[in-house]
Amino acid sequence: LMVEPVEWPPISPLDMSSYVALNSWHLDNAKVVWKNNYYGCCPDSPFPTIVYEFQLMRASRTHFTGIIGPMVLVTLIGFAVLLMPAPASGSRPAISITMMLTSVTVYFVASRSTPQSMQSTVVGRLYAAG
Repeated sequence: LMVEPVEWPPISPLDMSSYVALNSWHLDNAKVVWKNNYYGCCPDSPFPTIVYEFQLMRASRTHFTGIIGPMVLVTLIGFAVLLMPAPASGSRPAISITMMLTSVTVYFVASRSTPQSMQSTVVGRLYAAG
């Protein structure tokens, strides 16, 4: 069995023709790294390794419309309760509790839609401090 020598590493760019863009992620960079590893058992034979590197960026619009926007809106409504006139003050506690429960619900829904991580998020730190 004869194998003809081939130029290594082959010069070929990463084919991105079938890449499908998503709403919440976009591909910043993609490259192929070709490496020849030599080991002590076979110093004359290269062991090729192909490493694919992808750099993905998460779109911020998804976080703003799904997490930050609703939280700001609920917080502003919660503070607007303080501007209510005195005769309607009997409903202030009810509206305040409703806004608090709404913000907790938005936080729980948002935590299910974001990827799990060992690092705490800004929203999580705000809830832990409050």
